[in-house]
Amino acid sequence: MIKKYLLSIGLIIFAFSSVPAGNAETATEFIETGEEVEVKESGPKIFIYETLDPWLTQDASDLYFKKYNARKSVEMEGPMPENVRVWIKEVKSIDRKYTHLITIYLPHEKVIVDGKKPMKTADKFTYAVNATQLPVCHDQEGMKDCVKLVESYHKVISK
Repeated sequence: MIKKYLLSIGLIIFAFSSVPAGNAETATEFIETGEEVEVKESGPKIFIYETLDPWLTQDASDLYFKKYNARKSVEMEGPMPENVRVWIKEVKSIDRKYTHLITIYLPHEKVIVDGKKPMKTADKFTYAVNATQLPVCHDQEGMKDCVKLVESYHKVISK
């Protein structure tokens, strides 16, 4: 009886133990409830991409300003919507704020930092998203509560 009790407690602790999702500013912890699926149909893929565009634009700009010590400007061309890739995974966050992790791959055709030589790059951003709040979260208050950058990746393809 005591062994079953201890085993049950151990399983509960394991289920709710911290599972960091990436290198976020403040780590939100997630329990995966579904498998990651690539969104390949054009309509849903573009809808997700366009919905997250305010966050993508801001986070990509921040990434380039920090990474390349930009002083004046960062100009980006692309990506072409058909080249964007989107993955989605259902999760539960420990704080019950987020319902999905959405990863978006952005192949930029041309990025120019401070007027220097253009480069071709690829960036990948993973966001924790509250899907039930996403349609109404474009005001200042909502932006902080329904979408959170969890992880980003940057690669220069050619200079």
